[in-house]
Amino acid sequence: MSIVELRLLGAPELMYKGIPQHFSRRRSLALIAVLALTGRPILRERLLLMFWPDLGPKEAHAALRRDLHDLVKLVGRGCVKIDRSSISLPQDGTFWIDVMDFIEVNHTGEPLFGETGPLTDEIERLQRGSALYRGDFMEGFTLRDSAEFDDWQLFWEDTLRIQFSDLLTRLIRCCMSVGNITKAAEYALKPVELDPLDEDMQQRAIKLLVEAGFPQRAEQQYEDFLRILENEIGETPNPALKSCIEDIRSDRNSRAPNYPPYVLLLKGDFIKNQTTPMEIERSISFYKEALLIDSSYAPAWAALADSYAGMCIPGPCNVRLQKWDALAEEAAMQALSLEPRLSAAHAVLGQLRMERDYCFNEAEQHFLHCLELDPNDFVGLTMWSQGLCYLSRFTEAIALAERAYTISPLNRFAAFNLSVVYGLAGRVADGFSILDEYKRFNPEVIDAYARGYILCSRSGDYDAGIRVLHNAQEAIHPSVSSYIVRLHSLSGEEEEAWKEYQRLLKAAESTLIPAYNLALAQVSLDLYDQALDNLSLSAKNWNTEVLSIGIEPAWDTVRSRKRFHDVVEYIGLNNL
Repeated sequence: MSIVELRLLGAPELMYKGIPQHFSRRRSLALIAVLALTGRPILRERLLLMFWPDLGPKEAHAALRRDLHDLVKLVGRGCVKIDRSSISLPQDGTFWIDVMDFIEVNHTGEPLFGETGPLTDEIERLQRGSALYRGDFMEGFTLRDSAEFDDWQLFWEDTLRIQFSDLLTRLIRCCMSVGNITKAAEYALKPVELDPLDEDMQQRAIKLLVEAGFPQRAEQQYEDFLRILENEIGETPNPALKSCIEDIRSDRNSRAPNYPPYVLLLKGDFIKNQTTPMEIERSISFYKEALLIDSSYAPAWAALADSYAGMCIPGPCNVRLQKWDALAEEAAMQALSLEPRLSAAHAVLGQLRMERDYCFNEAEQHFLHCLELDPNDFVGLTMWSQGLCYLSRFTEAIALAERAYTISPLNRFAAFNLSVVYGLAGRVADGFSILDEYKRFNPEVIDAYARGYILCSRSGDYDAGIRVLHNAQEAIHPSVSSYIVRLHSLSGEEEEAWKEYQRLLKAAESTLIPAYNLALAQVSLDLYDQALDNLSLSAKNWNTEVLSIGIEPAWDTVRSRKRFHDVVEYIGLNNL
């Protein structure tokens, strides 16, 4: 297991034993990057020429010693090999470096196509490589007065970007060959994010968006590209691309009926209920189309706000994104400026105040106003029932969650929400009953978090919870391992808990694992300082699950610590 993790794809990050490390000197970060990617000892004189070309020998050697001291303080002396003539990093697995993993994934010599089309392993391998590429090499990092390092950094940036483009091309072909055009379109958009002036990539992305059923998104992509061309280089798109978009518009106009805004609103609502990011994005296109027809149609603004709020939480990671938060608030405020009595807009603002701003007083005002205007507003009922649980107001939370379930008993989220609220309030048997009843209508529902963790951990049936979580782990997200660690710890299976924790750390090498999930696993293993580091980080990164720390028994062992109280105060729960 690697002790040190170095991520250079995207903004540079260094982790030592799972804890983020911060450099006091920028050259220390540049130094470890060069050592990591060189993979062999580098002469001290070579490093002096790269990083301190304008200093004399004595001053340059002193500067190198300072940066090495800084580096050793972060990762430990055993993680840096230093002798009188050269410096290197160990090649024994002590370091995990995302760049090296990305290169290995990208160059694994598996055939792309077999007799039956793309291999499943090939698709999974390429997806793993895509996940590793968080952004361009050392994105946002610069170093003054070191031209040779600048050239080195630019070489790696160009090399890795070319490799990433090649990887995406192969991944797109794989997705298309198995008929998954939606995924192909998602991956087609990534190259144009890196190089928006690449017209061939733009044209491919636009065509795939149309094939995947997103014509409005394709047109928006084209309009964005036009603005970039005009603003940056003062040119117009090539004839092939212009012809492509004209064909798309012609075909769309010939087939599309002239829907009134309320029909477009219903179409968007229907698609949004599928809750995947791409489907929510499709719903956004319908709401925008409705507003193009009638910009004063307040329900479309409210629905748009709700979709943006849904994009804030991509899948199981529960990490809010500022970009979508801002758009959600803007659309909700626009809806209320047109129709102040629109309950759905207040529900969105309540969600933002609670999960983004950590302001429960303002959140409660919006939720109460929402439910005063419409006592059956589903989002208001479910979201505020969660908020009331965070505040330990379980009687009120149960009343709202039960009303949402009564209104929509076949809605998966209504059943999930009520079972969780019951579990948190200590009514475990009722929580199991709700999930069992819902499964009669939808046997494929994944209720791993509600059943496997919330209910089983409180009923004491830890083995059953571990089985449920293991069965759903692949289908949901690797962060599920944190709950498995907790259950193993509760059942006294410390060895199994540590094994699961190692799996969680391994998954974090290529997948976004929220800081809260790392913290939960660490506090379960009595790694209190690491747990509090990640708990603080989770609050600052808007991991919504951090709001549950007041009612999560795992944190009982550190409740008396000042650092825990600081987090509690930061997220607005200091009255508990």
